[in-house]
Amino acid sequence: MSYSLQSYGEMIADNRRIEPYAAALKKALKPGMTVLDLGAGAGILSLIAANLGARKVHAVEYNPIASTLTETARVNGYEDIIEVHEKSSFEVELKERVDIIISSIHGIVPFFGRYIPTLIDARERLLRSGGIFLPKADRVYGALIESFDTEKELFSNFRSSDFNFKNLEKLQKNRTHRLPDNAKISLLSEPLEIATLDHKSLNNPDLKASFEFAHAKPGILHGLMLWNEVILTDEIRITESPDSKLLSYGQLFIPAAETPVIKEGESTTVNLDLRVIGERYRWSWSFVSSNADQSLSDKVVKQSTFLGDFISGDKLKAEKTLAQSHSREPN
Repeated sequence: MSYSLQSYGEMIADNRRIEPYAAALKKALKPGMTVLDLGAGAGILSLIAANLGARKVHAVEYNPIASTLTETARVNGYEDIIEVHEKSSFEVELKERVDIIISSIHGIVPFFGRYIPTLIDARERLLRSGGIFLPKADRVYGALIESFDTEKELFSNFRSSDFNFKNLEKLQKNRTHRLPDNAKISLLSEPLEIATLDHKSLNNPDLKASFEFAHAKPGILHGLMLWNEVILTDEIRITESPDSKLLSYGQLFIPAAETPVIKEGESTTVNLDLRVIGERYRWSWSFVSSNADQSLSDKVVKQSTFLGDFISGDKLKAEKTLAQSHSREPN
């Protein structure tokens, strides 16, 4: 994923994210250690590592911003310490494995792009035995929400015309979305832990599981809200929880195809199937209510980012081939 120059500037200035990373590096880094900055971006973490006494910093970045990193290292006086690799980390070969890998390349949640496969590959090939991963883990949480602001921003435009655009609304309902800034939300359930990804032991980038959310109060179920907790060390963390006043990564919204009124004391099960297909994740999900008045087999709507894509005939064939290849891989 390529960012705008403005976005890189915002990342440099995001002290809510940078300061915890700098604190974790300061705690872990001893003079003479080597560091790999995985997805270096504009190079802020590489510069911090060099400033803290790293003997060598490998700044790995394949996006166009990589062309600026050598000059950035030079003007800051670290040209002899920071070595720039303008390529995918999968193509990087090092003479010696590093002591620390630091990375801040996940999306709103870690099930994004090739984030997890990238971590696994870098750990297996580029990190020395007993080396340090920063962050050490990601932990994802989820809760059912009611949010009329989100519903309006994402879907109301398709309902505003005298003509019928339900097909486009359906596409939008089969996509994941960053929760709009300043959207008012009401949690309809207590948060549940969706996944904890320990970067030292993680081997499977996919997730397939079901989660039963007890309804804490009545409301209209608009969807599932997900957020991440970046665990840099046991003491240093960045959380994007609903009560966070400032956000660096944001929160993810998974829309429900239908928006039923739910009752306190009942529950909704959310089925998630997240898997890497090619260069990105395909998300599939469904919401199943425990309402005894409903015939559940007739009410469940299966949603998927595959159904939210603009798909030509050639792309459909390619997607099916990738999916079939994935299904044949051993677990």
